Amino acid sequence: MHAPLPPGIPDGSAALTWPIAFATPMAALRLSSSRNNTLIPVRILGRNDAAQPWRQLAQAVVYRVGAAGQEKSNPPVTLGGASVRWLRVEALQGTALPGPELQATVEFEPVQLAFLASGQAPFELAVGRQGTAAAAVQLSLIRSVVTGQLEDLPAAELTNIRLAPGTGMDSLFKRFLPAGLEQRTVLLWAVLLAAVAVLAAVAWGLLRQLSGKTAQQDAAPEASSTKQPG
Repeated sequence: MHAPLPPGIPDGSAALTWPIAFATPMAALRLSSSRNNTLIPVRILGRNDAAQPWRQLAQAVVYRVGAAGQEKSNPPVTLGGASVRWLRVEALQGTALPGPELQATVEFEPVQLAFLASGQAPFELAVGRQGTAAAAVQLSLIRSVVTGQLEDLPAAELTNIRLAPGTGMDSLFKRFLPAGLEQRTVLLWAVLLAAVAVLAAVAWGLLRQLSGKTAQQDAAPEASSTKQPG
């Protein structure tokens, strides 16, 4: 199983960063370039929080060499089941990444799923989407209602795999976040700044009240001293 990643977020000319919207362990990362005569040593890094330092997951060489129609390219880079929120690819030895010509595809370990098919094919399976209620049942329960062996069930072939982006205001908000900055961090800072603004407004109001009372107290003796007897 595999899923292509959208274009990475550039960080200069030597690095690309991807926000990862799923928690499924990644078996490998395929980096391919459409530019001929490409030979770039890279390192792959990941992290789960913007406050954490990047940790190296693997090193590889992205290449595409050979005559037209007979090009040879690099194999996928093994990641060993890494699960990260941010993925980063950096070029080494002062080279530059090919930018939009670099395609990143995540590969997953093959998983066998047994599901109850109702209606007409094709069927759609949602995997790794936040907010989706869990619908898994115990294997023993499936065996109790299935006649025969599970291994004899008809096999379904995956014909279209897509990495669906988030929807709604949450996804729109994330588009404007700088690379490596998480939404939770921004919200915490926003709450802190709002609290500081409220305290500043309260302090300003108290100062104005104190200034008004002081002015009234200073004006009272002056008014009484200028009062003439009738």
